[in-house]
Amino acid sequence: MKNDNFDKAKLIKTSDYSMHKLSKTKPIEFFEVNPLNALENLCSEYNFSPEDRKKEIMTVLATSAQQPLQTHVTNDDMERVIQTISRQEADFAFQVCMNAYRDKNGMNKIEVNLKNIESYEYDNWTE
Repeated sequence: MKNDNFDKAKLIKTSDYSMHKLSKTKPIEFFEVNPLNALENLCSEYNFSPEDRKKEIMTVLATSAQQPLQTHVTNDDMERVIQTISRQEADFAFQVCMNAYRDKNGMNKIEVNLKNIESYEYDNWTE
């Protein structure tokens, strides 16, 4: 994309921090801790819709989400479970990112809505 302010290195750094923090946050503490605050701040600075770079952003988020989960992976089944969980966390984080962008640009936020877990097992999960 020409003339947008996308910085992949900054996204990777922010994503690594945010997704690690998300993995350590209990659901009941989510709003108090706000583990995705740094990601929200980054997304609200974008001069383009994150939807325009969804596949790239989702790949970075999923990779970052996968890192804290892979400490003791011992078999292929566990690897698939980790990929599914990291994709679900990436989808959640992307929706939070989109809402930060929408809020900053005066658009209505959308309700964050996760699909059923099987939706994250397919190769086209970013579509």
